Amino acid sequence: MNTVSDKLFEPFHLPVSGIKLKNRIIMAPMTTWSGNEDGTVSNAEISYYKRRSSGVALVITACAYVIPQGKGFSGQIGVHDDAMIPSLMKIASTIHGNGALAILQIYHGGRMSPPEVIPDNQPLS
Repeated sequence: MNTVSDKLFEPFHLPVSGIKLKNRIIMAPMTTWSGNEDGTVSNAEISYYKRRSSGVALVITACAYVIPQGKGFSGQIGVHDDAMIPSLMKIASTIHGNGALAILQIYHGGRMSPPEVIPDNQPLS
């Protein structure tokens, strides 16, 4: 018996890129506040994605700040330096290991960045 929900489990091709998704289930980005203080990915963050990336076609990560002055909250992961690449690769490998694709969400807190989490306590808009 075919139902409307069966379509959720059918593969889907993204028209412009040609990327094939194994189904139509995408994990929306959710803030975990579990990154290390230096912006690297923590073991808690890896565990979070390991538990949630099985069965979905694509995972959009929690937001990652692009410059230190753009950090929006404690526990946020960063992409502001090449030194972050090894820990970011852990997230990607974990998600890929469960058969899903990974998208990194980038972010800049702007004037709303809490002064206590950014260099010189000075937000940058």
